[in-house]
Amino acid sequence: MIFKLSRLPAELKRQDLWVGIIGRQRTMDSFVKRNCAGAFRLPGDAWFLPGYCGDLCLDQRHVGHQEPQLVYSGGMATESTMLALGTPAPPFTLPEPATGATVSLDDLAGPALVVTFICNHCPYVKHVAPGLAALGRDLNDQGVAMVGISSNDVVTYPQDGPDQMAVEARRHGWTFPYLYDETQDIARAFSAACTPDTFVFDGERRLVYRGQLDNSRPGNDLPVTAADVRAAVDAVLAGREVDADQRPSIGCGIKWR
Repeated sequence: MIFKLSRLPAELKRQDLWVGIIGRQRTMDSFVKRNCAGAFRLPGDAWFLPGYCGDLCLDQRHVGHQEPQLVYSGGMATESTMLALGTPAPPFTLPEPATGATVSLDDLAGPALVVTFICNHCPYVKHVAPGLAALGRDLNDQGVAMVGISSNDVVTYPQDGPDQMAVEARRHGWTFPYLYDETQDIARAFSAACTPDTFVFDGERRLVYRGQLDNSRPGNDLPVTAADVRAAVDAVLAGREVDADQRPSIGCGIKWR
């Protein structure tokens, strides 16, 4: 969809967006940086604009002769639904595009399990990708299983297809299985809503944590540590109750059919 930036629909204002801005790119880059705190550049001449940037009003002085326009990529942020604690881990059997293997819930042994719903194109996932890689390595050292699952509709978002999933896993150094939920049935079983959306299960595969990796968000300059997920896993390994004060994740909504 294309909108005049000065006439952004009211329902998109005060939302996190990732957009392409049509105009003289260098001038636009400078303008957005000055007028939208927390904005940062994405690949392909696009920007991530934190909430309230919908009130930006540009004119021809900022873009030359071309009237400014905003290409909206459907990027309103979505929060976790916060599945009830104690819920059993939904069973799954899904392909891993990087290896051609099939991975099931029963294959994932260990005293705890981390499941995170992610995808290839989402700026929120790109932001946490190195942190996910570090988390996967550290959990493996602790004997804890971790999987990533992509459930996006690849007809509408072909960049999230299985071939690209294998590329992304290699690029980011993800050592955990990155699985393809083509039917979206598993995302629905988990009540997953956004990417990333992370779940921690104990040794009996009962849900003890769901929500954010940590407080880091695109543009807020906080490091990605996965502190909240790590704290939940550490509590499980130590035999302690996991703190029930949990914050939802926020990210791109899963792209449902």
